[in-house]
Amino acid sequence: MLRFLPRRTKLNLTKWEEAMEFSRDRVVRQARLHHALYSLSMMYFGINAGDWQESAEDGRYVFDNGMGEHFCLAWNDKALVGLAASDESQYYEAYLPEEEREPLERFEDLPDELRELGEYAAEAVEHLASAGLWCRGDECGMSQPMNTNWADGLEQLAGFGLDAREAMFGEVLTMPWSHDTSLSPAHCEVVLSWLDALDEGKRVSVSDADNLVLLEVPNDISVVTVESAQAAAEHLALMGVDWDVPVDELERRLAAGEEDHRAQVIEDVGEEAYALVEAAREGDVARVRKLLENGADINTRTVEGQWEYVPEGDTPLIQALKAEHHDVANLLLAAGADCHLANRFGQTALTWAVEGGDVSIVRQLLKRGADVNVAAQDGTTPLHIATRDGSLVLVELLVEEGADTTAAMWNGKTPADLAEMLGLDEILQLLTAQQG
Repeated sequence: MLRFLPRRTKLNLTKWEEAMEFSRDRVVRQARLHHALYSLSMMYFGINAGDWQESAEDGRYVFDNGMGEHFCLAWNDKALVGLAASDESQYYEAYLPEEEREPLERFEDLPDELRELGEYAAEAVEHLASAGLWCRGDECGMSQPMNTNWADGLEQLAGFGLDAREAMFGEVLTMPWSHDTSLSPAHCEVVLSWLDALDEGKRVSVSDADNLVLLEVPNDISVVTVESAQAAAEHLALMGVDWDVPVDELERRLAAGEEDHRAQVIEDVGEEAYALVEAAREGDVARVRKLLENGADINTRTVEGQWEYVPEGDTPLIQALKAEHHDVANLLLAAGADCHLANRFGQTALTWAVEGGDVSIVRQLLKRGADVNVAAQDGTTPLHIATRDGSLVLVELLVEEGADTTAAMWNGKTPADLAEMLGLDEILQLLTAQQG
């Protein structure tokens, strides 16, 4: 799924200085544009949208893209202050103890009467600012030193001094906003059409023509869900755009999309194989038995996206154990299901049997030769899971079968570390005795 292109390197400072036109009105206008773009991108791709607050006298826009970059613009009817932060900046104040953070020190020329707005903006970004700007009428100042490295926060603020089309499609920014949000030109044009009315303080009603564009997902990733569209509508409404989400049309498209997707998966894996995994995950013992009698592949594997939250490589046995349909799991094991197969996360039937806490199935799997030390991609082993869940009986069983008590997860934690953290004294004693 496309969200952001690779990280930026440097802003073209010369082009930007030639094109920029900072003023309170320009920056607020661009903030509306930015908020609308990210509200739509949130709907399509699940990325963060900003928080918008505005009244007749003042306003604030707080944005955090979820990747360590965030900023706040705060304004009244005469002036504006903006702060940006980036976790790659040499000036990023999160590196300092909280009592030592002084984000407004980035503003050597900030007029005293704008300090209150500056403090308001600083609070919104948790006093982590690394760069900034201020506008008082048409007078503008930037934080010093101004560094062309985007990680110092300048890149985030640069687009707010540009013409709307330049910010979305131009060559001044190393990552134009249309690319940064992964939106198509058509989506950007819809947002652009709202700006004049919003600048005049008017509310905008999304037209039927706009609807046709908004319902088309960029890059043909999937259809828009009702929930994501309603969330986007709530964000847009904060800044004056009223979108009456066409729920019936969305549900129709979603149903059609799901049917098309199901047909494609069945074409890829085969109808009986698809049906077997479906029956296993739903706990339908009779249907599983019938499909096996009809020759369905007991070890069929799921493909990526076959169902939501189902990774590539799950078997019917793994799906049954995930859903804790242990009667189906027992049937599959009796019919000869392969317990060694792993999905793309490195999880096997044993992983999910321990997760489900069914001791009898864990015993069955171990007797069939399941790897007691199988580790998922993040290093989690069955012993980690049993320890985390506080299951002394499973910890004892796994240790008896040769589980490695020193195996470390991605964060370096061993099962004993987990037991100590969770205050599981009996399990900790057992594990440390094995290590001793």
